[in-house]
Amino acid sequence: MTTAYRMTIAMILVLGTTGLLAESSTEWPAGDWRGVLDLGERQLEIVYHLEAGGSTLGGSMDVPAQGAMGLPLRSVSVDGERLVIEMPMGGDARFAGSLSGDTVKGTFAQAGQSFPMTLERADEPQPPARPQEPDGPLPYRVEEVLFESLDGIQLAGTLTRPYSTGPFPGVVLVAGAGPHDRDGTFMNHRPLLVLADHLTRAGFAVLRFDERGVGESEGEFAPATANQLAGDIASAVQTLREHESVEGEQVGMIAHSEGGRIGALALAARGASDFVVLLGAPARPGVDALRAQTAQSPNPIVGLQAAMAEAVLELDAGTDAEPALRRAGEEMLAGLGAAQRKAFGGREEMVVNQLVQALGQPQARFSLSFDPRPAMRQASVPVLALYGDKDRQIDAAGAARALQAALGEQATVQTLTGLNHFFQTAGTGAPSEYATIEQTIEPEVMDIIAAWLESTTAGNRDR
Repeated sequence: MTTAYRMTIAMILVLGTTGLLAESSTEWPAGDWRGVLDLGERQLEIVYHLEAGGSTLGGSMDVPAQGAMGLPLRSVSVDGERLVIEMPMGGDARFAGSLSGDTVKGTFAQAGQSFPMTLERADEPQPPARPQEPDGPLPYRVEEVLFESLDGIQLAGTLTRPYSTGPFPGVVLVAGAGPHDRDGTFMNHRPLLVLADHLTRAGFAVLRFDERGVGESEGEFAPATANQLAGDIASAVQTLREHESVEGEQVGMIAHSEGGRIGALALAARGASDFVVLLGAPARPGVDALRAQTAQSPNPIVGLQAAMAEAVLELDAGTDAEPALRRAGEEMLAGLGAAQRKAFGGREEMVVNQLVQALGQPQARFSLSFDPRPAMRQASVPVLALYGDKDRQIDAAGAARALQAALGEQATVQTLTGLNHFFQTAGTGAPSEYATIEQTIEPEVMDIIAAWLESTTAGNRDR
């Protein structure tokens, strides 16, 4: 099984939605059940927590290796000794099996593909430790805030600020490819919470917010355009500027990964920031990276993704992308020989379905086409860009070179040794390590950010 396909499965397994209860005539499944999904070179543990309530069953699921805990199940149903669990992932994911002694033997199925899986009674797993997360009492003020996006959506966030008398320089924290809550939660890590804690202790007012449709914020994330998301960032910056404790001319943003591209759009369209920190952010249009990857890699899955991405770029804004995406995928697959098709492990349809879902989103078209460099140049604000040399999600070295060449003295660009895409000290840098690393952010990275912010805001005051 290819790495690309295994990662598709892994990412699907951390997408939670809403839970339902289904009719049941028995309580025998109630309790914790553990199964192992065999993905070829890798095995993935899944734990179901089934709860009986009179004539109904419900529950949640964990994927401990990814730090995904408590994802609500869509439904649980029982017919005699037959158990069916519908899960909160795309592609109609479900487990169906029958009681056999003390186990439930069955099949995990998704998007037309199936894998054998046996469930056994299990103890509840404990999530990995996250020692960097702050624990009270906190030496600063914490304030819940509500503000409106530019299109009238109510967004919710948390403002942290020192106890001392301000005004303080302010920063808005922006997570990567969404949707994210205000803490940037992923795989049981909360990097924006950890970073906000560090910077507030260093003397800054910090605002982080739930993206639209997440947590306490209204609206929907999936149909939102890049301009709407950029407007959300601009609204957050303006909210911080207007706060009584904040120095209104000293407000910037810190954006991770794809959030840097949206942040650049906020700069270009709204002049939304006095300074910018980019963390593992792309520096070129996404399609450029795909084209380069295709030229260097013989993997037909990479070629399929690139072919479908090119099809998206040919469409007019507002056009339904699915027909063109499927047509491009089918044409590309039709041109492959038998040896090349083996890379898909017989799961071509599932890979195409996942790419249709991902590339059909409004934000995907923006990410493929938008170049953040002109926006950064035009804004003429100070930029700090940090990259990890073990980043496996973007071409960190290429991004660092491209950004430095484009911005010159406007930008301070550093590549840090031993760090992955989330700036954890890593072994290989592979995404499969994220959840198993206790560290959320390397402290040196947060010190670099705090020192640069202090120097930059002090320099702005002196001008």
